Amino acid sequence: MSDELIKVAEHNSIVTITLNRPDRLNALVGHMRRDLAEALEEAGSDPHVRVVVITGEGRVTYTSWPNWSREMTPKSLDDCSALHGGWCSEFDR
Repeated sequence: MSDELIKVAEHNSIVTITLNRPDRLNALVGHMRRDLAEALEEAGSDPHVRVVVITGEGRVTYTSWPNWSREMTPKSLDDCSALHGGWCSEFDR
């Protein structure tokens, strides 16, 4: 997984997927989406896995734009790319 922003652990048929970007309230950047999808696909194809738990490091599991502080809210495509590692659907329209 890229930069360990997605951590995966398995114990007793339970897979725990941890979003590891607490400094950004675990907001997903482009490659995290891919890594999360891969982790879910792998867990879903393993017949021994019975449960998948998605959690996050820090004080929140995941955040979206309405939860961000004013300083974290992008004002342009360049700002958005800097915050999200190059992926910005709001500015793609």
